[in-house]
Amino acid sequence: MILLSQDLSRARIRDLDQEAAQLQMAARVRALRRARRDAQARAARVRRILLVR
Repeated sequence: MILLSQDLSRARIRDLDQEAAQLQMAARVRALRRARRDAQARAARVRRILLVR
């Protein structure tokens, strides 16, 4: 009975670790997309400024 309980606990911990890893990956993807969008907007502003001159 103790071994079954330990196995279930390990499985729960493993599932939580996998879920946490997926959340971290999703956050990383969002951050990369935000950084790319910000860089593109910054580049567009610079181009506009340079074209005005």
